This record gives sequence, structure tokens and C-alpha cells, in this order.
Amino acid sequence: MTEEINLSFKNLNGSDILKLAEDFAARQFSLIRIIKLGYNNLGDEGAAVVSKFLSHNRTVTCVDLGFNRIGDAGMQCIATALPLNRTLEVLYLSGNLLTSIGFQYLSDGIARNSSLKALYLTGNNSKDVGAKYLAEGLLRNNSVTKLYLNGNKIGSKGCDFISQLLIQNATLRHINLVIAFLSVVHFHLK
Repeated sequence: MTEEINLSFKNLNGSDILKLAEDFAARQFSLIRIIKLGYNNLGDEGAAVVSKFLSHNRTVTCVDLGFNRIGDAGMQCIATALPLNRTLEVLYLSGNLLTSIGFQYLSDGIARNSSLKALYLTGNNSKDVGAKYLAEGLLRNNSVTKLYLNGNKIGSKGCDFISQLLIQNATLRHINLVIAFLSVVHFHLK
């Protein structure tokens, strides 16, 4: 019984993921809990396929989409799937091409998700505006406990949004954040 599928570093693109998703549907993999697709070339097309899978899947708890050239359009698709999915607990989106617009889409999705516990967003390009959007979504979320934001070009204004989030959100317990100008901020609450 396989609980994890690791397809990282396979140079997969959106078309490859579509074929895999069709195969998964045909074989009805009901025991899969972890899907690792990091370090491929999925782009927005692959993100759209993964979002359709997440919309219907009821077993996967962890998806790694890190370093896949996913942009704002792909994030919009994934964010649409988040309110529909009740099992996903960990989502890796580090090292993609997300801007503040993608963070706004993500904010809308996580505001209506009740299962996500950890969100990895390091190495994107949210800047202060994206941090604001993310904080707004997390204010309406009661499940995320860990948030990783290093390398998002977040400055002091973005840090202010995150600190206000910490004051108002009792669920969030751990945030990693490096703000612009090489200041390191690490929050870990008990």
C-alpha cells in the first residue's frame, strides 16, 4: 500500500500532470495521503489540473507544489479548490512566481478552508501588499497554525500586517518571516 507518491525532480509539465490525474482517477488511489510534485515545471496549467484533483479528493493531506513556476493564474485555480477540500493539511507553494495578486487569491481560498494547518510560501514575491491580503484571509481562518513567508520581499508595512494578524488570530502559532533589509523576524507562540 502506497501512501506517498513522490514525483519531484521529474521535469513534469502541465500535460504530464493531466495524464497522471486521469490515471489516478481510473485506478481510484484511495490510500494516497502525500503527493510530492516539487521541482518540476507544472506552471499554471499543472496547477489547474492539481486544483481539480484537490476539489474532489478526500484522502490527500499533503501536497508539495514547490518550485514549479506557478503564477497568479495557477494560484487562482488552487485557491478555488481550497474551500472544497476538507482533508488537505499541508500545502507547499514555496519558490513559485506568486505576486500580491496570487496572495490575494490564496487569501480568499484559505479564508474559507477549515483543514489547512501549515502553509509554505517562502521565496515568492508577495511584498507588503501580498502580506496584507494573506493576513486578511488568515484572520478568517481558524485552522492554520504554521506559516512560512521567508523571501517574499516583505518590508516593515507587511510585517505590521502580520503582527496585527498575530494579535487577532489565536490559532496561528508559528510564523517564519524575513523582512526586507535582512531583518529576521521569527514568531513562535505557545
